Amino acid sequence: MTLKAVASRLLAYFDAVDKAGGRAPQYPDLYDIPRNQENLNIWVTRMCDEWKVLSKETIDGKVYFKKTPLGDAWHLILKSRADPLIEELNRNKLRSSSWYTIPKLPFDEEDGTLDQ
Repeated sequence: MTLKAVASRLLAYFDAVDKAGGRAPQYPDLYDIPRNQENLNIWVTRMCDEWKVLSKETIDGKVYFKKTPLGDAWHLILKSRADPLIEELNRNKLRSSSWYTIPKLPFDEEDGTLDQ
């Protein structure tokens, strides 16, 4: 998967959370993006556990996802039409099967803000 494809998929998940009012149910909102349970599980693991851009909560047996402060920051970056930057970063042709690690922003996890 290319960097541009990863960015596009992340934007789709962030937009789904916003469209759902800030807390998107796993079904059907997030499931509709990959349309495949295995791919959804991979993306949820990456976004929640590795990249920490979404958080997961269970309410009355239903699973919901919210953006973390870091997710809000990345959503803002991706919404700002960062396509030229993504294209530049993507010039190094990496194997299409590889996943990318989202660069760490100077983020203070304690108070949920970006460090200046």
